[in-house]
Amino acid sequence: MMQISELGFLRIFLAGSLLVLGLTLRFVDIPPGSSFGLGLPWTYADPEIWKKGNRRFGELLLGWWAWTVLQLAVGFPEGWIPALWAPLVIVTVGALSYPARLYQRRYHTLRFRRARSAENPAIPGGAGWPLVILREILPLTALLVPILVVRELSPELPERIPVRWDLVHGPSDWRWKSEALDLLRHQTMTVYLTVFLLEGAYLIWKWIRGARRDMAKTMLTRSHWHYYMFKLGWVLVFSGINLAFVIHARGERGAGWFLVPGAVVLGLLGALLALQHRRAEYAPPAGT
Repeated sequence: MMQISELGFLRIFLAGSLLVLGLTLRFVDIPPGSSFGLGLPWTYADPEIWKKGNRRFGELLLGWWAWTVLQLAVGFPEGWIPALWAPLVIVTVGALSYPARLYQRRYHTLRFRRARSAENPAIPGGAGWPLVILREILPLTALLVPILVVRELSPELPERIPVRWDLVHGPSDWRWKSEALDLLRHQTMTVYLTVFLLEGAYLIWKWIRGARRDMAKTMLTRSHWHYYMFKLGWVLVFSGINLAFVIHARGERGAGWFLVPGAVVLGLLGALLALQHRRAEYAPPAGT
């Protein structure tokens, strides 16, 4: 099957197209009902929804452009799913659902449930999207830093690198350097994309089920913070595994320390869940 790395010129063309379309939709006031723009029944119905919908569409396309540029700069990922289909699905869902939500809020008399509740409060309340975006820096950093470090160390590495580890016999699967580095890099990327797409599917499911509240508040609830720790912990674990294999291949000791950050985050998550369960078990019944 053809890899997207064999079509580098197409990625450059895609990045240029996304940048032009994203900037146009985000910053140019397109006339309502124009043939260029997010033409949907719920955007044609209201000039303000048309304007806001096109702006959000432009922002999503600019995000896709940034992701494409990152692929070209860092050299990952090579598969079609993370490089093309995953961002396409995210952009499509976001572009269609955002103006639909604006239309529903304006023209339908629905009662929206509040994000804060006694069982699952927002932490902290009112912070909104800035905090949601800011906290994503940590898993992205945990993903990118090992890739950049390994890229710098690549000329110093031996021709064969371990990619599997046996607790009894140590390294059990050695591969050629280029193949091994691709495998180690892609498995971390796969873990990140998997937990990210599961998070997106959960938010879409909540929206379909009638949780019409602000998505930023949904993502700041206690349960979602727990999922964020789960995501961060596993990205740290796999990034640490990749660094540990590379450091071991260089003949250095202490590679196991790279697994500590992920283990600490996952251990802290387990302690928080156990504490929450214990508090719920001994809490007085409601209404007493």
